[in-house]
Amino acid sequence: MSSLVRPVGPDGPRTYWARRIVVLMAVLIVVALLMWILWPKGGDPVATVPSTPQTPTTTPESPSPEPTPSPTAQDTTTAQPETPAASTTPTPEQTPAAPPETTQAPTPTPTPTPTAAAACKPEDLRVTLTGPPTVNAGKAVTFELSVINGGQAPCALTINADNLELKVYSGTDRIWTTNHCTDWVPNLTDELAPEKATTWSMAWPAKRSAGECTIRDDVLRPGTYVATAQLDGAKPVQHVMRLR
Repeated sequence: MSSLVRPVGPDGPRTYWARRIVVLMAVLIVVALLMWILWPKGGDPVATVPSTPQTPTTTPESPSPEPTPSPTAQDTTTAQPETPAASTTPTPEQTPAAPPETTQAPTPTPTPTPTAAAACKPEDLRVTLTGPPTVNAGKAVTFELSVINGGQAPCALTINADNLELKVYSGTDRIWTTNHCTDWVPNLTDELAPEKATTWSMAWPAKRSAGECTIRDDVLRPGTYVATAQLDGAKPVQHVMRLR
């Protein structure tokens, strides 16, 4: 023990103590290194290493650079929604003005179509003539006439003295005709649907006719008389009667 406290040798005591301090420091450093290496594996509770990584996590959340990019991003985002908002507002205001214009236009279109009807074709018309089977001399006879549209489409019919003649014959003797007076034929206009008819009546005074709407006073003899209705282009029809 005395050699440890009081070193013996050619060198001075300070040299021996310096050497011992250096050796002791080397041993302490080795022990410290071993402890530093072995502590994480052993799970020493003194380890404050997890506390150090917590500080960098908190520091990026509260740094000053965050507020600086925020205003620039806010400026760009706020400027964009303002422009579409202004564009959307005028569009709904313009749309309600258009519909009332379209509803007014189609109303007058259907009116002109039914008025235009083509004239009846004479070959499609059927004429009928009826009257009493027996008549008396000097007593007026009333005939019933009609024109039927035998075509497939509606047509406009016109009856007047230019296209219709009613005449009465006895054999080859012409007794009476509407060609002697245009006033004896009525003026008729009608629009006939398919298989529809226009009817009217005409009178024969049971006497002879002459020109310029005159009637002769000759007394007709008893016998058979035939009335004929002739419409231009249509088939003529006849009615046979007995005059007594």
